[in-house]
Amino acid sequence: MTTIMEAAKGILSTYVDDEPKAIHVGEVMNLWTYHTVLTEINRFVEMSLNTTRDDELVVALKNSYNDCRGHIQEVESLFRDEGIPLPPTSEKNPTPTRKMYPWGKNDR
Repeated sequence: MTTIMEAAKGILSTYVDDEPKAIHVGEVMNLWTYHTVLTEINRFVEMSLNTTRDDELVVALKNSYNDCRGHIQEVESLFRDEGIPLPPTSEKNPTPTRKMYPWGKNDR
């Protein structure tokens, strides 16, 4: 028969177990989704950076891009460490300058 102390020790030992745990498939699915969303957001930010002429907006977009890039790198590092393949994402956009786009009638 198990005593109360043995039962408590058994419960607590599951929280302080030193053996490495594999990532659950649900966690991988959520990380894949998170990685894909961040990567696609950065593609749209790149397009915005290539077309905007507002200096304040450029600063905000660059901050957003750098924040997302940091999160993407963290997730990719975790995937590499765990042997998980990266999810497919769209290719990086070309980097034209905003001067290549013609002026609109409200831009002058």
